[in-house]
Amino acid sequence: MSSTTFTGLSPLTSYTVGVAEVYGAVTTKSSPLATFVTLKTDLTGLTITNIGTTTATLNWTANPSAVTYEVFRDGTAIATGITPSTFSYNFTGMSPAVVYKLGVRATYLSGTGATLRTDLQELSFTTLTNPSLSPSATTSPTITLPYALNPIVGATLTATVGVWTSVPAVSSYTQQWQRSTDGGTSNFIDIAGATALTYVVTASDVGFPLRIRVTATNANGSSAPQPSSATLAGAALYNVSLPTVRGNLIVGQVLEASDGSWSSPYAFNLSFQWKRDGVNITTLGVSPTYTLVAADIGTVTTVQVTATTTQGSLAATSPSRGVAVAVSNTALPTISGTVRVGSTLTVAQGTWLNASTITQQWQSSSDSTTWNAISGATATTYVLTTAESGQYIRAQVFGNFTSGSTSYKTTANSAATVVVPSSNVTNSVLPVVSGTLAASSTVSATTGTWSTNGTFTYQWQSSTDGSAWTNIASATSSTFALTGTETGKYIRVQVTNSISSGAISGTAYSVATVKIGAPSNTALPVISGTLRIGSAQSVTTGTWTNSPTSYAYQWQSSTNGVSWTNIGGWATSTYIPTFDICNAQIRVIVAAVGGGDTATVTSAAISGFLPPAAPTVLPSFNDTSTVGSTFTVTPGTWPNTSSGMTYQWERSADPFTSWTAISGATGTTYVTGSGDIGYRVRVRETLTTNTGSSSAYSSASLNPIA
Repeated sequence: MSSTTFTGLSPLTSYTVGVAEVYGAVTTKSSPLATFVTLKTDLTGLTITNIGTTTATLNWTANPSAVTYEVFRDGTAIATGITPSTFSYNFTGMSPAVVYKLGVRATYLSGTGATLRTDLQELSFTTLTNPSLSPSATTSPTITLPYALNPIVGATLTATVGVWTSVPAVSSYTQQWQRSTDGGTSNFIDIAGATALTYVVTASDVGFPLRIRVTATNANGSSAPQPSSATLAGAALYNVSLPTVRGNLIVGQVLEASDGSWSSPYAFNLSFQWKRDGVNITTLGVSPTYTLVAADIGTVTTVQVTATTTQGSLAATSPSRGVAVAVSNTALPTISGTVRVGSTLTVAQGTWLNASTITQQWQSSSDSTTWNAISGATATTYVLTTAESGQYIRAQVFGNFTSGSTSYKTTANSAATVVVPSSNVTNSVLPVVSGTLAASSTVSATTGTWSTNGTFTYQWQSSTDGSAWTNIASATSSTFALTGTETGKYIRVQVTNSISSGAISGTAYSVATVKIGAPSNTALPVISGTLRIGSAQSVTTGTWTNSPTSYAYQWQSSTNGVSWTNIGGWATSTYIPTFDICNAQIRVIVAAVGGGDTATVTSAAISGFLPPAAPTVLPSFNDTSTVGSTFTVTPGTWPNTSSGMTYQWERSADPFTSWTAISGATGTTYVTGSGDIGYRVRVRETLTTNTGSSSAYSSASLNPIA
């Protein structure tokens, strides 16, 4: 058994070897050949030396195949392209007492010249500690009290550890609650067993401030203990909510004090001390009530409630509710009546307590902020004059009370009224004349709408030209019986609105009527007929008085129902719509002629055309059934339509069964292509309105496209 060792081979390279025997001058045939691939080279001899607090050196054994080296820290490449003659690397900038993983790998060439890399080889280690880099507090610990400024017996205090700067991170905290023996200045002693972040206040803490000290630790060591700020002194009692004073702050009224809310683990008693402007009125006692006297007028009445326990006492004073008064208003005055010149306003004085007499004063204001007394207006009613036009009005009501030789007065103001309308009476809607406009008929007039309603008077007028008007004698009521004198004339009514006994008035005129005896419409014209393109529409004349002698018509269309346009050439009682009108509204103006005048009315608008009727002649196209042929549509014939048609070319392999639209083929011409070979072609023509559409189909091409 013999063996041979091959050297100088390249990594990751395929080799083939064999054996032949030699006998003198004779050599045997080679043995069967064996093929193998050399293994991937690897790095060895990794060590870490020169370990410091922030530095270390990585060492490795030279790899004879290496072209370059690259080093890693925690899986990230730090340096590449290191020469093959270098076998170590110095790492810097690390943190003390932190675990790091350092590694290296080599780049080399295979026997074929391919670039290869060894596996990454790594070692872990920990940098040395540095006591100077133990945690440092940037924010001191804080204490949160649950509901009071003082720590209350039984309450749970909660602390934070503060905020610390630490590399590496803080691994643990320890804490210690302390009690001060000098009012929280400097002397603190540990509270046995109080080492959590929470602490329940005990009776031993009453009178003593508290604090917590926190120590932070990392791999480099522990910090100096960091204290929180000291709390106020511990207490056995806490006022949760202040006492309050209930009752009306009016002389003679009884005030009652609430206890307020208190918290204490100990039993406590309450006592009450009433105060006037902060000065004791009564001695400290158990009565929670007090009756206001004249000496309290204009002063603030409060109550001090003191809670007393075996561990001490605490006082709380109610908040101020304002000064006591001699008389009080509990429901404000209100004003009723129509706000206009000449009208009477009345004030309801409101509800009062302790008032011996009640008086009032009316006021006016141009801005509802600055008010001026109206001279002599001191009764419960007041009649508005022209001086109040453009002004707001209110009433001041006074509750009066006398104690000894001293008189007191409390004022309550009503809400301001709206502005008194201007004394210029204005009309916003004109009077309207209605009735049959013919001799021996009676017409009537409305008043119209005014800024202020007063006394209305009427005067009927006539005119031969609608411009110059003459009063009709004795026609001064809201109705007027027409006579033969008014035939052939226009009439209107003049309405006068007077207030303040006629001192202020306004005048408005109705719109002039048509001439008396001229036609007057009592029922509008009506359009009938099937609403479809090409279908005739007819309009009635409507119903008229005074027997018109003739009628005229004008059909109109509109796309929005607001702006209307005459339809040219259609001035008869019938109209046949064309396609350009199919998505619009239509109406007709009817003019009635007679009695020397012409009157016009407009029918209601109609819309919603039915889908178009079928064409009378189908569309067609020139039939040349070869690829590259251009088919051109000859449009079908649709009733009253010369435009608006759309097209879709279709093809079918079985023209009597199914058809498929040709994508994009929607014009009046179509050029056949290779995709049409073997198919027949036709065109679909469609006419559409806003209520539907109608389609017609041409005949199919005679032969399949070839």
